[in-house]
Amino acid sequence: SRIAPEKGFEFLSEVAHSLVEKSFPFHLLIVGGNRNPAVELAVQDLFSDISSHVTFTGMLEGATLARAYASGDIFLHSSITETFGLVVLEAMASGLPVIARDEGGPSEIVEHDRSGYLVPPSDVSTFVSRIEELSSNTNLRSSMGKTARQISLQATWEKINNRVAHQLADALTHQVP
Repeated sequence: SRIAPEKGFEFLSEVAHSLVEKSFPFHLLIVGGNRNPAVELAVQDLFSDISSHVTFTGMLEGATLARAYASGDIFLHSSITETFGLVVLEAMASGLPVIARDEGGPSEIVEHDRSGYLVPPSDVSTFVSRIEELSSNTNLRSSMGKTARQISLQATWEKINNRVAHQLADALTHQVP
């Protein structure tokens, strides 16, 4: 993903700081980059005081990206500006349960309580609680990861385009004159 302020890194930083305050064991792998080093540095600065818990990999692709997904237990998605959320679908295809803020594209992809959790967009404490829950329950994490993978395999571009077309038609039908 692109490292940019609109991707919700301030929210993710609050989540990570909360986990550190609780002495919760974790390591956050942040994959992506930005052509503007100042933007990337500003995001990295949000995590500078907890840097032992965070690794920034830069941009990854191919087998290296696949290994990054495979190294994870849970995929955290903090953006609320995604129109689709391809990274969410990639994580699900890798068998990762997803915790995402319930706004934008991921709300259409993640099935709450089945393939992960959708959390109110500003609710840091619930986001943290969901991380703790999935981290401590291997069976739940495995079950949600399997469901996430199954859902992702059903997400063909044809099905996605049809769903978007139906939503647009429905919106136009219910438009106020």
